Amino acid sequence: MASIEKRTRNGRVSYSVRYRDPAGHSRRKVFARKVDAVRWLAENEATRNRGAWVDPAAGRDRLGPWAERWFASTVALRPGTRRTYRLLLDNQLLPHFGGTSLASIDPLAVQEWQAGLVAAGLSPSRIRNAAQVLGQILDAAVAGGRLARNPAQGFAGPASSSAR
Repeated sequence: MASIEKRTRNGRVSYSVRYRDPAGHSRRKVFARKVDAVRWLAENEATRNRGAWVDPAAGRDRLGPWAERWFASTVALRPGTRRTYRLLLDNQLLPHFGGTSLASIDPLAVQEWQAGLVAAGLSPSRIRNAAQVLGQILDAAVAGGRLARNPAQGFAGPASSSAR
């Protein structure tokens, strides 16, 4: 059973949520406002009951090492495709997201990244390919239990100049 406890330290009030993960381990998360603690606890319990619970600490993994693990698993791809993926990782993805934690990548961050690629003059097809690789990496993070959902899902990327 989960609980919320009011704490006062150095004159500051916070709310500590104690809960158990699906494996039965006791966990704790601290919030500045009670309403945030109550909301988080309700969402946490609902996802756990659905079987979709993801350990919040798992999302702290950085995209760079996770992308390298993902790339190592692409051995079944044709050599040209692997070379293209490597170039996209090295030139578009890792410079921007390499040091970012998986959990801190949200849909707006993906849109901002794509806008930066457009501003840098990359072709629409190159941007779409980079977005597809990012989506595959984040799909692997969802499958690996690091993320609850893929924040890059549903981004089509810029339209090609011939479609205008």
